[in-house]
Amino acid sequence: AEALRQQRKAHALFGARCEQLLERDFVFDEVLPPMRSSAEPFAMHASGASACSKWLLSGAVLAWVQKDRDQIGTMLGKADRLNRKLLDASHSLIGQVIAMRLTHNTLDVATSLAVRDPGLTPALASLLEPLPDQVRNIKRWMAIEAAFLRGVISEVEQQPRLPAGEWDIGHWLTRLHIGWHPERTMQVIDARWLRSIAQLDAGLEAAIRAAATEPYPRSALHGITWINPVGSMLVDISRPAYADYLARHADLLLHHEVTTLAINVAAAGVPSAERRAWTATQSLSPATRARITWSDDGLVLTARSWQETTSPGRPVSARDEIRVVWPAAR
Repeated sequence: AEALRQQRKAHALFGARCEQLLERDFVFDEVLPPMRSSAEPFAMHASGASACSKWLLSGAVLAWVQKDRDQIGTMLGKADRLNRKLLDASHSLIGQVIAMRLTHNTLDVATSLAVRDPGLTPALASLLEPLPDQVRNIKRWMAIEAAFLRGVISEVEQQPRLPAGEWDIGHWLTRLHIGWHPERTMQVIDARWLRSIAQLDAGLEAAIRAAATEPYPRSALHGITWINPVGSMLVDISRPAYADYLARHADLLLHHEVTTLAINVAAAGVPSAERRAWTATQSLSPATRARITWSDDGLVLTARSWQETTSPGRPVSARDEIRVVWPAAR
């Protein structure tokens, strides 16, 4: 605690500004460039938002050491307000990823403190409110991703002639539209994104299942077509990644529900031996109920993430695990 306190001293001015920003009626909106090329900047707020979140969460932990529950509630409440504003008004995919990561961090800190101090429950009430609509957020970043790809196509089309004496076969082919049909490529991109957006109308889980069954190239040659091969490769190369991002949104909702369950277990003072049975009586979404497990001693609550099931065999990083651990004494 003392080492953290000393570290925070070096950032006191920034921290004060962060807290003041969130004390007032905080408004955020991610301003996006026109996306005329692949070099346009995204999420310019990322560094400041991440540092602000770290300041607030570390402040909450220090307040817990000092047994200052009011300050814990204040710091976690501001962190939660920051997360919700970022989730609510981040238009780009990277903006949403940043907002989700900061929200995961806040939920981790909140549960870590709550299982050690059940009396914190009233201070954590705002964190347990429903999160912003994830389907709406996904549709928003999908529109931005589609626009970004259109910008890449325009960039390829508008590339200048090479200086005299220089020659590049790729440059020559695309300028002459040999194997490269920009309008056809744009039509494929539009159709693909419109299909992905429409699949979300059936819900996030249905969209994840649909994305998992989408055919995509498993090798460099698989994506090559006889007509418009360059455009086909441009469209196909990113397909595997987007299913994973849908899973990340689902994992955010899963983590929030697990956090709510854990805090309620702590607040109710459920003995470790009875937690599995007690959980069976609680209102949980079917997807969450199917994914959570308790350890035999009732001290560890784990949820199998959507990322694990959409990418079988891929190891899940420690920071992406959804797990709550109670101290042994509880």
